[in-house]
Amino acid sequence: MATWVVDRTQDRRFPFRITIEQEGRTLLAVRAQRKRCEFLKIDKPFKDRPGTYEQIFFRTEQGVRAHRTSGRVELLPRGGLDVVIDSAELYPWKFPGARVTRRKLPVGDYALVEEERLVAVVERKTRENFLGNVHEIKGLHQQLAELGSYPHAAMVVGAQYADFGNPAKIGRWPASHLLR
Repeated sequence: MATWVVDRTQDRRFPFRITIEQEGRTLLAVRAQRKRCEFLKIDKPFKDRPGTYEQIFFRTEQGVRAHRTSGRVELLPRGGLDVVIDSAELYPWKFPGARVTRRKLPVGDYALVEEERLVAVVERKTRENFLGNVHEIKGLHQQLAELGSYPHAAMVVGAQYADFGNPAKIGRWPASHLLR
């Protein structure tokens, strides 16, 4: 028997995340490719009286791709972005249009800054770097804990997921361990 789990998120437009579980396993991970979906919540004003009502739309990935919006999507804040790149980063990403500075970061390789406060942090790793960190798992856990102390944090591994199942690319590590 499958169980639907509904979790509330902090996103105003997408306030719920729904997971389908069966026998302790999340079924969403075994879906066929390009079968993602989302619920879009919109507060619409009444036409004949003050106030709003709620509309909820279920959108499939195919529907989202097919939709051609006539509106304009604002991707950057009006003032642009303030990005800090760690001074130890040898080949940094480019951030066109952003104000970029380089300095030592307490954690991560990149940070988004608002009023001199780090609000988002990204740690970037190559496949080889990540595999080395798995060998020193306590150090990796420490890095993840440090990242987790920021409101928005991510670790980006520059590799294809399938690489971690390829014995030629992972060396002595069991593929099942790395894929998990």
